[in-house]
Formats: sequence, structure tokens, C-alpha cells
Amino acid sequence: MGKWTPFLILLIPVIILLFTDFDRNFSSEQYDALKDQVELISWIFAGIVSIAGFFGLFISFTFENKLLTASKELKQYYRPYALNTNDLRLFLSNYQQLTAGDKLLKNIFGIFLFVSCSSILVWGTAVGFYTKYKVSFKLDFSIESLLVFGIYLLFFLLGGILIYVTIAINFIRHQRDPLEKGYMPDIKSICDINYLSNKAEVDIDELLFKLSPSLEFYKNPPDDKPKYEAYFHLPIKMDNFRFTMKLISNTEGKEITLRCFGVFNKMDIIGEKVTPILDNNLSERYYNALKNNTVSGEMKLYNLDNKVISRYSLIRSNETSQSYKFILDKVIRYPEKIDIDKGLLLKSLNNQVEYRIECDEIV
Repeated sequence: MGKWTPFLILLIPVIILLFTDFDRNFSSEQYDALKDQVELISWIFAGIVSIAGFFGLFISFTFENKLLTASKELKQYYRPYALNTNDLRLFLSNYQQLTAGDKLLKNIFGIFLFVSCSSILVWGTAVGFYTKYKVSFKLDFSIESLLVFGIYLLFFLLGGILIYVTIAINFIRHQRDPLEKGYMPDIKSICDINYLSNKAEVDIDELLFKLSPSLEFYKNPPDDKPKYEAYFHLPIKMDNFRFTMKLISNTEGKEITLRCFGVFNKMDIIGEKVTPILDNNLSERYYNALKNNTVSGEMKLYNLDNKVISRYSLIRSNETSQSYKFILDKVIRYPEKIDIDKGLLLKSLNNQVEYRIECDEIV
């Protein structure tokens, strides 16, 4: 059922009442019989509305509390200054559970919508039976006029309450944000770099920094004939994660440039990490050049239009005799005049990471 379908359904009893003939005259026996039926149906519907309203509001407010918690945590996720990578993964797992569709709420809403429409139709018919919907705008303080006014007042008040509660439950059912305008994004949206980069309230620089992507290099035994490996590590996989990394090392009069690039899409498991291998037989020369010499590096994150949305410098870290890695150091605020790296992404395949090494003479 769409967001606005319930509003159309609520118009059905109003339309039926508009085309109902309330001007018909009844004999005294018919009038008494219909009066008894109206009173009985009114009592039955009063009980049904009470029960349906209680359960509908109870379940709705329970789900509303879940949305309130999700909305508060979402604000922290958008600006994760006090969070780390594990906190982000935990948030994504919790958010998925908090915003998961509730079948019970959907069923209760369907029942409450039916009860609301039926109640408006039945009580509207009862009001028409007694008053024939003949409204006088003449100022009259007689008992008859005040009673008729009370009937109209209670009917429209009751109808308004039923419509308001139905609208409120419908908003909750569609996960309207209790703290902001609009609706809560689904879990896939907040794991989509392109979606996040287009939201003004998201600090994409800080968020990527806390995601902690890195380039990792390992020296594997045996020590007499070691093998060298290179990996790209992303602790939390994101959709539309389009990036390039570049390391430049000057050694023995030559400039060694390593470029790593790739695109991640189609996230299967929320919070999963990815560590694709770049090379399981890396040259010892390149391994040592990147480990023992001064290295400058940067990482760039792109949107779907291959425009840079974040740029960082890289620093070597966690150096041991068997490994080292390059991690994000700080945000680079000034833009490049010409970005020659984005061309690497044009032919990059989804969910694959590639790398290239270039060695040039320093002039």
C-alpha cells in the first residue's frame, strides 16, 4: 500500500454518505426498528474502535521509539567525530534492525484503517438518520438545537481523531523521521557513498577517515626466500566506493609510483570488510623501496560523475620486520588543477581493485 493510498480509502465512506438518501420518511414502527439497530451497531463499533485503537497506538508508539533511536544514532553516523570503525559497524547493524519492516504494524494498520472507514460510515449514517444533515445557521439556544450541535460536534471530533490516528500510524509505518523532515533512509542508502556525498548534513571527509581504508604490504616466510604481498583493505564495504590511491617513492635516482584504484558495488552483507589482494608475488625491490624510503601518497574518493569528493594524504604506519601499511593521515582541502587519476576508474570493473607500478628516471 502506497503512502497516500490510505487517504483515498478514507474518502470512501464520505462519498457513500454524500449519495445516501437521508430525506426518506419512515413509519413509527420502521423508525423504532432502525433506531434500535443504530444503537446496537454504535455500541459494537465503539468497542471495536477502542480495542483496535489501543493495540494500534501501542504497537505504533513502540515502533516510533525505535525510529527515534535510529534517527538520533543516524545523526552521529553522519558526523562521526566521536566514533571509530567498530562503532560504525555496530551502528549499521543496529540501524538495519531498528528500521526493518514490522509485519505486525502493517497488519494492525490495515485493520485500523478498515475500522476507521467503517466507523465513519456507520456513525455518519446514524447522524444522518437522526438529523438528516439539515443544518441551520440561525442562532438558536433551544435544547433541540444544542443537542443537534452536540451530535455534529462529537461526530466530526470522532471522525477527525480516527483520521488523525490513521495518518500518524501510516507515517510511522513508512518510517517518517521523528526528528527531521522527510523519511528515514534505508540501510542501503546510508551505505552508499554517492547518497552520502549529496547530503549536506554528512561530513564525508570525517566518515571516510573513520572507515580507515589502507594499503598493506607483507613479507611472508621463509626468511631465506620470502614472498611479498600487497593488499587493499576496507574495514566496512560501501556501495559506489570509487577511489584511487597513489604512492610515490624516490630511490636510487628513480621515481617509483604505485597506483591502486577500484570500484565497490553491490554490498551483500552490511558491515562486511573487504581485503582484495593486489599482488601475491610483489617485487622485493618495490617492497623495500616503499618501506625504506620517504614516500608521499594520497587517496581520492569519487562520486558517480568521477568528481573528487574527498582527498587525503597517506602516511606509512605499523611498521614491523614483516609488514607495514599506508593509512589516511589528513584531509587535503585544496583542489587539484588537473586530475589525471580519474581516468583509471573509467575502465575499472565493479568489485575489483587493480594496481599499477611505474618506475621512471628522475631528471
